[in-house]
Amino acid sequence: MEIEHMSMDSSGAVVLSDLSVALGGRSILIDLSHVFPPSSVTVILGPNGAGKTTLLRTLIGVIRPRLGHAYVMGHPVGSVEAKGKIGYLGEQPGLYERLSAADNLLFHARLRGLRGDGYKEEARTLLRKYGLEGYENVGVQKFSKGMKQRLALARTNLGRPPVLLLDEPTSGLDPDGSEMVIATIRDAAKQGAAVLMTTHNAYLARRVSDSVMLMKGGRLVATGTFDDVLRPYGKVKVKLLSAYDPSAIMKALSSFRLEMGGGGRVGEFVVSVAGKADIPALIKAMVEAGLQPISVEPGEITYEGDVP
Repeated sequence: MEIEHMSMDSSGAVVLSDLSVALGGRSILIDLSHVFPPSSVTVILGPNGAGKTTLLRTLIGVIRPRLGHAYVMGHPVGSVEAKGKIGYLGEQPGLYERLSAADNLLFHARLRGLRGDGYKEEARTLLRKYGLEGYENVGVQKFSKGMKQRLALARTNLGRPPVLLLDEPTSGLDPDGSEMVIATIRDAAKQGAAVLMTTHNAYLARRVSDSVMLMKGGRLVATGTFDDVLRPYGKVKVKLLSAYDPSAIMKALSSFRLEMGGGGRVGEFVVSVAGKADIPALIKAMVEAGLQPISVEPGEITYEGDVP
């Protein structure tokens, strides 16, 4: 495939073609090729050091590719045109502490070349949307970590960029804030944006992803749905409505292997299962024993062993 044609392919909001990056003489990204379509959420997963953050930083133009190409909305990464198409949330909020919340958004709008009173109104709307109404004129240095993350999310979405790059977007947020992030991601994709997101949160990844991209050692090793790529149902996390004596749980689930914390009554535990098909039998056994399960979720993501 001709790379010029590939970069302008309307099906690809972000396109990687044989992309390699080296830092300090060490290869960090190796021969990555992938197309991220618009109106989609791709969660980039992998162990620490896999190259996830480096990929996002390459796409925003902070790091230059050593070999290969990458395009954002048909523009080479690092170009002014490509940068103007991206909303980026890094590992740190990257806010101006001495400015107010509103001034942070308006300054960012000017940096991106956004002009007019419409963006002032959009800034006010975003502050309300992200739970910062009443804090518009408060200096960011007075914000909690969670409030700073909310403001950074508002800044990332200013101007409705067609590509969102989110590095651990729920970091520092409480459960309500995390739900707000999920709603934001879904809304952005619904409006046509391509969302690329890193996370170590299995629950978040499974809820928001249309597809996942699994990286190890700087290489792309698998793509597909969350369940197809990670097969997360070797272990599941069970939450009960109330805590019970461990012996009652073990008796009810004697045909399963359980992992429970030490001491006292238990309201959460991990169950090993052969696969997703075992979950109905697990739930049935708990209900028949009166254990009142309220959730059965995939266990922790691990990246050890072979990739399916």
